[in-house]
Amino acid sequence: MIGQTISHYRIVEKLGEGGMGVVYRAEDTKLRRGVALKFLRVDTLESAEGKERFLREAQAAAALDHPNICTVHQIDEADGRTFIVMAYCEGKSLKEKIAERLIALSEALDLAILIGEGLQAAHAKGIFHRDVKPANVIVLANGQPKLMDFGLVHLAGRTLLTRSGTLMGTPAYMSPEQILGEEADARTDIWSLAVVLYEMLTGRPPFRGEVEQAVSYAILNEPHEPLTAVRSGVPMELDRVFDKALAKDRNQRYQHMDEMVVDLRAVARGLGEGRAAKGRVTPVPVWRRRVAAGALAGLVIGCAAAGVAGWATWRRGAVEPPVTRFTINLPQGQRIVASFNPSIEISPNGRVLFYIVPKPGGGFQPLLRRLDEAEPGVLASVTGGAPVFSPDSQWVSFIEPGTGTIRRAALSGGASLAIASFDGFSRGFWGTDNYLYWTPGMRSGIARTPITGGETEPVTDLDTSKNEQNHRYAWPLPGGKEIVFAATETSMESYDDAKIVVQTLDTGKRKTLVEGGTCPRYSPTGHLLYTRSGNLYAVPIDVKNLEVTGPPVTVVEGVLMSRHTGAAYYTLSETGTLAYVPGGAADGNRQLVWVDRQGNETPLPLPERPYLYPHLSPDGKQLALEIEGPSHDFYTYDFARGVLTKMSLDGLSHAPVWSPDGKKIGFRSWKLGGMLGMTMWSVPADRSGPDEQLLDQKGMQSVVSWSPDGNYIAYVDMFPETGMDALVLPLKGERKPVPIAQTKFVEGSPKFSPDGRWLAYCSNESGRAEVVVQPFPGPGPKIQVSTEGGTDPLWRRTGGELYYRSGDKMMIVEVRTQPTFTAGRPKLLWEGHYSHGMSSSCGAPGVTSFNYDVTPDGQRFLMVKDAHQDIASTKIEVVLNWTEELKRLTARKQ
Repeated sequence: MIGQTISHYRIVEKLGEGGMGVVYRAEDTKLRRGVALKFLRVDTLESAEGKERFLREAQAAAALDHPNICTVHQIDEADGRTFIVMAYCEGKSLKEKIAERLIALSEALDLAILIGEGLQAAHAKGIFHRDVKPANVIVLANGQPKLMDFGLVHLAGRTLLTRSGTLMGTPAYMSPEQILGEEADARTDIWSLAVVLYEMLTGRPPFRGEVEQAVSYAILNEPHEPLTAVRSGVPMELDRVFDKALAKDRNQRYQHMDEMVVDLRAVARGLGEGRAAKGRVTPVPVWRRRVAAGALAGLVIGCAAAGVAGWATWRRGAVEPPVTRFTINLPQGQRIVASFNPSIEISPNGRVLFYIVPKPGGGFQPLLRRLDEAEPGVLASVTGGAPVFSPDSQWVSFIEPGTGTIRRAALSGGASLAIASFDGFSRGFWGTDNYLYWTPGMRSGIARTPITGGETEPVTDLDTSKNEQNHRYAWPLPGGKEIVFAATETSMESYDDAKIVVQTLDTGKRKTLVEGGTCPRYSPTGHLLYTRSGNLYAVPIDVKNLEVTGPPVTVVEGVLMSRHTGAAYYTLSETGTLAYVPGGAADGNRQLVWVDRQGNETPLPLPERPYLYPHLSPDGKQLALEIEGPSHDFYTYDFARGVLTKMSLDGLSHAPVWSPDGKKIGFRSWKLGGMLGMTMWSVPADRSGPDEQLLDQKGMQSVVSWSPDGNYIAYVDMFPETGMDALVLPLKGERKPVPIAQTKFVEGSPKFSPDGRWLAYCSNESGRAEVVVQPFPGPGPKIQVSTEGGTDPLWRRTGGELYYRSGDKMMIVEVRTQPTFTAGRPKLLWEGHYSHGMSSSCGAPGVTSFNYDVTPDGQRFLMVKDAHQDIASTKIEVVLNWTEELKRLTARKQ
């Protein structure tokens, strides 16, 4: 057709050919202008009705007047062939530009925003494109996009399938509703624009396959790969845009194009702020910038030399970035309390803060707070605490409650993946070598596990010559060849006495850097940070020679930390943002008190210590209890003589429980070490013999109660395959455990009734923790006793009553166990805030042992009272560019 004249258009050259027809460049001989002619394929319009519908739509498209849409001048017919006359746009198709190179993030966002603006204008007139793809976008030399071919796909009475069963158009850019032959609308264009943007940034569409059917299947059934997993340097906010724009259910998609454009502008604006030093604060398309540049040329010429000099000074960085503070206040009733692992972490890029808050009904809620947003969000695949971010800020690892598993999840969404099982986990860091560095046990050095899962291997060994107890809170130095960590010894009573140690990974050589401190971190300012006594300190460090080069300086006063676990609630990003929980050093000290049936307290004559799990001997003359710290040991206390006797000497044994005759004490211990190595033991109460292991089987076991005849032990195994189980272990004959209620739910805190015929325990089978009673050895019914939630059941030793806890309430139920079990209505006995230990949520990480006891007559309750409840905090402080302040603080004081 080259050289021919159709109507008054002279064909000059062929520009391209596609599924809908052939495009030629032509000259309008009447108006003397260049145009483009698109001749539609003969089989495109199969009926007169279809042709009429197409002409109506084409005429509507011709009415569109937008700078980002290629103007349609005319629809005509010659020699029985229908063609469209369009403005001739000289440039490259977006398809060609993508084939040449990956498009820069800022340029791709600019193009997508402009294309979206054009689509938004068309949608406002009730016109949908339905075939948005790179081949249908021409990018002019000045960077402005022109969207082509409006209204060509929607032909009357037809789906997107031809009679031969092949798809019209390009399947990779089609939405699920188009694949299914459903009516397209504005949300169809939203999907396709997202696919085009994805391809601009990655060089390929998000859904691919060897054949059309495979592509269609992927579009309908498979998730797209997160953009941040394909291309580095992409803000996570853009992944959220894709998640919404590519929702397979269009009701879950953006409902209007302007919503997507607004979000894209926000991403571009954030990107622009990051490039402020380059003079581009907000995203402005190239073609618009050129117009603005021309309009301002006169002003530029007239600039005074002083103004230019001032601009140059700013460019050299004489003006430091401002230090900005703000506070995240927790919702009313929520607070952060120092625990075993710090529950706050910021991503290396400084954009996302991860923290844990308690749920009203028990347990904890992990939250992700993007610092450019007002409210935190929930990532469904992250269900636990002890967060650790990946170096690229795209993933986070966490502890899964009730399973003893460390998992990882992408911040862009999707299912979480298992990394390793643990006991006594202490978090560390996610290395650039794609290993997770962590402490796998209570008495353990640092270990590492491939982030994809696999064999865990040791990194540091405990120094037995120094009676080292554990190494915790590992952190890398620049280059990743050395790590720093906190090391404790058996004799230490607090992490204020721990040592900050550095070790070279390939040689194992190590040295002490700081005497007295925990939770070390490296600051990009060249300082080593650590906490002690509730304050944050910094010391200058020579990372080449691995030595401290100056005295410590207090840089933040009042940071929440635990003296007996070493957990410190502060975090620093590589970009210099500090986040911390204000408070101080929680020593974990608690007070032992008697509480009568009216709720009146009487303190025991014992000093405040971090007590746990106080249990009365059968005759009521002695008390067995645990005292926490860097080491865990249990003791007995003689009421008459006032003598406290240490029963364990290994720093690894705790949670004592008396045998029914008072001659033995059962306990749990990590003394065997290894993964899942918390095992059950007993020792003569008078220390006349050695410890005896009760069950030669790995697990996370904890003795909870003995049967009255001494022949059975009820215990919990925290992390078997089913999560957390309550079991019974026969102590005579073959010691083969028998599940009490081995289900997919969590069961714990099992207690034998005084006559040994019934077991009370806690179960979350109903959706929350409740107290259940069932016959022993069974079979028989499961009878729920509590009505509004309950944990830690305990029988009165003389019978007739069953007690349990419901938050701060002590509940009482009148019961009978013979000839069968009957229970009355639960009643409130008294209410008061006392420690639950690790048992209150019945299934959260921790052992469901009972953290109180009651005298045989049921008249007095032995409770554990937190001595310093004011240490808990209700807020998080965030300081942007804190490292600039750190430089000033350390410069003044050194």
